[in-house]
Amino acid sequence: MSIVVVMPHLDDETFSCGGMLLEHKRNSFINKIRIDNELCYSKDFSLDSDVLIVTFCKGRVNENSERFKTFKEFCIAVNANHIVLNFNDLELYKKPHNVYIDILTNIFSQIKSDFEVYIPSENDLHQEHRLISQCVKIACRRYLDKISRILEFKQPFENFDHSEYQNSFKCSPYKESCCKRYKEQQPLYYDKEFYRVLHFKL
Repeated sequence: MSIVVVMPHLDDETFSCGGMLLEHKRNSFINKIRIDNELCYSKDFSLDSDVLIVTFCKGRVNENSERFKTFKEFCIAVNANHIVLNFNDLELYKKPHNVYIDILTNIFSQIKSDFEVYIPSENDLHQEHRLISQCVKIACRRYLDKISRILEFKQPFENFDHSEYQNSFKCSPYKESCCKRYKEQQPLYYDKEFYRVLHFKL
């Protein structure tokens, strides 16, 4: 079963579902996805992988920054290909939701195998996490025959040392320990039958 992780920001994948990705055993692969170059800040399909991480915001930093380097190191650690889109942090609400839904619909339509989708929680404190969670669920409606389940992950903000988080940009092993620290976190599951009911209420 392939996995598509959709998160708004760099590092969201690490601190939400990183532990599960570290433990995931590859059993298939995701084909290369075509996407408009103007929308794409960075993409890498060099790995034979069944995990694709889609991140909407490139942040406020360039591709040579420590933050982006550690993101790419994390992708290698969990054997994941990635697409980073060309949006800025804290500006997702400036565009209509349909912009994001159309991008996701295009990506999902190109995936040939069955897959799971990992997303932020719709009840998260961060408004951009809530926005992307809602957009992913709407984009998934057309592909319920290919999506086995949708997992929502809440960011571990409680009892979280933000000074260590900032320092983690320069220390990839610390980021890996963060993944392991939160791997027991229980996400919310939507299986096919439940989601068929749920999506009519969105």
